[in-house]
Amino acid sequence: MAQRQASTRVTMTNNNLFDGVPAHMEGSLRDYVFAWTTQRSTPSVSRIREIERYLQVSFAPSGERATILHKRLMAYVTANGTQGIDVAEAIIATNNNADSTVRGLNRVLIESGSKWIAVKSPSGSSVYAHLDERVEATATEAFELLTNNNANAASDFMKQAWSSAFGRSPNPSLAYSSSIKAIEAAVWPIILPNNQRSTLGDLIREIDNNQGKWHTSITETVANEGMDSINAAMKVVWHGQTDRHGTANPIIPSQQAAEQAIFAALYICSVFNRNLVS
Repeated sequence: MAQRQASTRVTMTNNNLFDGVPAHMEGSLRDYVFAWTTQRSTPSVSRIREIERYLQVSFAPSGERATILHKRLMAYVTANGTQGIDVAEAIIATNNNADSTVRGLNRVLIESGSKWIAVKSPSGSSVYAHLDERVEATATEAFELLTNNNANAASDFMKQAWSSAFGRSPNPSLAYSSSIKAIEAAVWPIILPNNQRSTLGDLIREIDNNQGKWHTSITETVANEGMDSINAAMKVVWHGQTDRHGTANPIIPSQQAAEQAIFAALYICSVFNRNLVS
């Protein structure tokens, strides 16, 4: 099916993540806001006023009918490409740390390919729940540096992993497995150069069985600590894959697990592609 063109009022950032409210997200976000600001089919004036105070805007003066107040809020949500995001953040902030509220918003954001993700504040913190960037600029720059200037298998698999996690149709399982393949493609030429079919497990065992054979570019104060740190990251990704085998009920990796695997793979692939392991 051909992909619909993004709305002109939406800015694309972070390798195809949306900064704003694209057309395909607008209805879901409106439904989310509508549900939160409606109780028993009646607009909740108190909740709408909470949003007003958080955003420091006024939808209607005191004494206005609840239906009018609610109608103006919903109009505000779709007035431009950022106000809907602002209202969503106001909801999770004023209902701080409610799991269902944060989880419901994240479903809308992640499945729509949004740049933003809802983050709960730490227990006991005075910081409100808030929206944060799913991918920081430094990580995006590292990804672009690795993939834009390297035409190799590791680069191709990283692109697949990245788009599977942060694109418009998230696929955590594919993102995770592609991260593992990227690591394998980057590491085998150094660790097992005579075995192009090396699995990540093979590479980990080879490093474990030959301590001191390889070194990173940082001077070590403890024997093997450079390679041990890289191997530890590889083990976390390898052992954390929950749907590797064809079992009857494989556990699909969570979106968060897939993103962690990608960031680990980005680090590992960068170290090996830049010949920082010898």
